[in-house]
This record gives sequence, C-alpha cells and structure tokens, in this order.
Amino acid sequence: QDPITHQYYLGPLVNQIASNPETNHQYLITCALADLQQLWEFSGETVELNIMVGLQYRRIYAITSRYELKVESRPDPAGPVFVGAVAKVLLSQLDDAELKVALNNIRISHITDHSVIDRAELKSQVKTVREQGYAISYGERIEGAMCISVPAKGYFWPVALGIVGPEARFQPKVEKYLKESLATASRISENLLNIFQKKG
Repeated sequence: QDPITHQYYLGPLVNQIASNPETNHQYLITCALADLQQLWEFSGETVELNIMVGLQYRRIYAITSRYELKVESRPDPAGPVFVGAVAKVLLSQLDDAELKVALNNIRISHITDHSVIDRAELKSQVKTVREQGYAISYGERIEGAMCISVPAKGYFWPVALGIVGPEARFQPKVEKYLKESLATASRISENLLNIFQKKG
C-alpha cells in the first residue's frame, strides 16, 4: 500500500511468486504428486516432472533416487530442449509448424558424445517419439545415465514425466520402468482432465 495515496499496487512479492515454477504450476504438481511418489516407490530411481517453456524445459518437481549411486539433476531446473528423452517428449507434443520453428531456433551443441547434433536426425527422432508415445535416451545429457520419458496430456503446456538412473542398474529393468511410466502418465493425464473440467 502506498503510504501517501493509500492505494494498493503490485509489489516485489508478486514477481517472486510469478517466477517460481512450483507456484505457477501447483495444479499440475498436485495432480501428479501421488502418482510420482508411486513411480518412485516402484523404481527407487530419480523421478521428475518437466514442462516446456519457450525453447527450454523446466523441471518443476523431482524425487531423488533412494540409492547411494544415483543420477541427480543440477540445481538449475532449466535445460536445453534438444537433448535427452525428456526434451524429445516435450518437442513431440508440438505440431509440425511449431516443431519446425523450434528446431530452426534451437542452438544445438555437444553435451556428451551421445548427444544428437544433426537437426534432421533430431526431427526424425522427435517424430518417432510422437508416434510411439515415449522416449529412451542413453547418456545424451549425462554420461552413464539412462532416461525414460513419457508425455502427460491435458495441461496448458507440454508436460513430460522422466525417470532416470545409472545405465548399469537401469537397463535390465527398462521394460518394467517403461510400462509403469506409461501407466503413471495416463493417470496424471486423467487427473488433469478431471480437475480442469471442474474448473471450466
């Protein structure tokens, strides 16, 4: 409140709230929380919820692996949208015109030796992910790590669920993890549909 005019105005707290992805996307986190916890209990690996903002993805929620040997994301929750399973699942939710614009404006560079740096190859992989409904990556973002990602639908922006762990431990269980991840994403999508139907 202005001490002179006694009128109210937007203060710095609003900017802090607006810049906090967990605050902005609380409905999404609420819809997904129980199912993410269930997936974590099933796998014990790091489980993440991500959205696409512009040409970056943002991790808005994560449960870290219970194992001593684990894959942990960096503190900065944002990442490039061209590399890894999560990025490809997010890109796969764009239509062809949006995907073309995104690929034309993404700055592609090596993150690891397994990163895809050819735009045509990336486009082909994204379209395959769109058709099959999931992505699996090996060491594209972190050497020795493996990630499964699947889309959750019904939100305003592209959403990707990710489960990541060391390849040596992850690889033998990949089929079980994929099946459980798809089921988890389906439940989250149903939760989103229900909550936004009620709000509408």
